[in-house]
Amino acid sequence: MTEYKSRYLTLTFYVNGSARTFQGGRYTTNDKDEIAMLDSLKDVERVVTSDDKPQARRKEKGTR
Repeated sequence: MTEYKSRYLTLTFYVNGSARTFQGGRYTTNDKDEIAMLDSLKDVERVVTSDDKPQARRKEKGTR
């Protein structure tokens, strides 16, 4: 799930002719078209979650 936050509490944007609205300044989606549109909006910021961060490599003992 990808989460976004907006500068505005209720921001409406359109994807494929259909309106989508932020509630409380937040919006979550898994839809690729919505993500592409949200990434292009200047008043919207993607929220980085632990799911988005790459896992740190752990070095095991005895390996190089």
